[in-house]
Amino acid sequence: MKVFNIVGTLLGIVAVSSRAQSQTYQSVSLDGAGQLAVTLSSGSVVKPPRLPGQVTFSQPMMSADHRTVAWLANYPDPSAPQDSTANPIPGRLVIFRAGHVLHTFGTDQIFWSWQFVRQDGDVAFCTGPTHGGASGCELHRISSGHLQAKWDTHAAGDPPLWVKGLSY
Repeated sequence: MKVFNIVGTLLGIVAVSSRAQSQTYQSVSLDGAGQLAVTLSSGSVVKPPRLPGQVTFSQPMMSADHRTVAWLANYPDPSAPQDSTANPIPGRLVIFRAGHVLHTFGTDQIFWSWQFVRQDGDVAFCTGPTHGGASGCELHRISSGHLQAKWDTHAAGDPPLWVKGLSY
């Protein structure tokens, strides 16, 4: 009898996990208060929590296959007066899939732009100082978070194809 209870429980966990992994997203938006809202294909709305220290969300996007949502997590500008949330700066890129945060990518400076690339298998972004433009761009595999390529915006020659569409 106990074996059947354990097997039933395990099958239930697998079914829930399978549904979460197959869940697709319908839309992603920001409300007037700056809260992110992710609408699931079922019609349910998920409001992801802020990361520690995060004050706002920005640049939310959904992948073309509707399986992944990502956004920038904004933090207080360290050059602003203490306790000021005016003009927050984008400090982390958050990748959200199957109902949870899959990866976050940080920078010592700010994110200038980001996008899904290579049929939604990768994410590309450019980072750099607050003023003067991005200094470098990176390409990461979404499934693992591993760095695939880097490009210096001041390098001679044409940028790689994965940089096309990014602001730097």
